[in-house]
Amino acid sequence: STVLIATSAVAGISLYVAIAHLSPFFFISIAVGWLFFLKEVRGVRKYDRPFSFKGLAIPMGIILTAPAIDILFKRFIHMEVPEFATLLGVSVALAFSIAATGWWDKKLLKTGMRMKVWNYSLIILAMFFFVNVFSAGGVPKLLGELPIQDWAFMVSVGFLLGFATGRIQAPMFIIIPIYLAKLGTASMNPWVFAVSYFSVFLGYALAPAHPCVTVSLEYFGGDLRGMFKKMLAPVALCLLIALVFAFFMFP
Repeated sequence: STVLIATSAVAGISLYVAIAHLSPFFFISIAVGWLFFLKEVRGVRKYDRPFSFKGLAIPMGIILTAPAIDILFKRFIHMEVPEFATLLGVSVALAFSIAATGWWDKKLLKTGMRMKVWNYSLIILAMFFFVNVFSAGGVPKLLGELPIQDWAFMVSVGFLLGFATGRIQAPMFIIIPIYLAKLGTASMNPWVFAVSYFSVFLGYALAPAHPCVTVSLEYFGGDLRGMFKKMLAPVALCLLIALVFAFFMFP
């Protein structure tokens, strides 16, 4: 995820440390989703063909190539720019993917042009430009002086910004500099990062501004009010868990 790569870098923590600390919230989300939505699902799914371990192993192997190379190079080879390890891993995985699908012809170029892959690089550059300008302007220090506990600020403001913007990276790029400025440190506690990211994600999941919500509702014939009614209880429960977790984990 480009969002997780960028936000963990701004927070001054390793990508894999961030993933490890986010994993409890992943399992909490699964449990809450099962409790509110999936436990009533009945029936057996039918497939066109029998399950194949070989068919699963090839794509999974390609997917896992990128993080494996990234971890190995960062762990055993000193690189002036650690992100080169990530670039190498993704490039090798892409080459394996092309080899497995046989997309060596113009189809690959056409697909890349339609996807506008260069936008992802520009987005990352723009995000870092934004966070540097935002930090240099002194706004994080001013907001950090608000009379509110850190744990409540990161969870509540993160959630509200996620809901208002329909994004994850923009809210994180706002609240991370505020937290770092308030503590006067260059890196974020991994648990603080994880609970903040989870809180932003909860707001993002409800955000009408995000096209995933509106397009999905349109495709399946749903309505925004009905979606809010269904999502309110599980999101509120997850937000309460985040608040309790933050209360005990924040320094």
